[in-house]
Amino acid sequence: ALNSKILLLHNKKDRFAYVTNDDQEGQIEYKNIDLDKYMFLNYIVEDSGYIQVEVLDNNGKVIDGYSRDESVLLSGDYTGAKVSWVNNNMLPDVRNATLKFYLNKVKLFSFSLTGDIDD
Repeated sequence: ALNSKILLLHNKKDRFAYVTNDDQEGQIEYKNIDLDKYMFLNYIVEDSGYIQVEVLDNNGKVIDGYSRDESVLLSGDYTGAKVSWVNNNMLPDVRNATLKFYLNKVKLFSFSLTGDIDD
């Protein structure tokens, strides 16, 4: 007699690989990015963890209004959370920018840039 099993794996959309860190804060940079209007993240943040995003120009300088301190803290479990800053909910119009992510107790699956909030 054959003995067989079926395993059903259920994951949220687009959650196969991720960047993570332990209990210490980590940073990751994505360079030479042509920004669009909005940024969305797919992530899981554990209790007392956070994500912050900083935007740097093509010379590596933080753009006014897009510093880490002005980044709205992201937490929870989202597949499409919009990134914003205290006085900005859209990205600056910059080419060859650097996106700098500050991660603490995070699984960051992906980020996306779009010109339409409904994409």
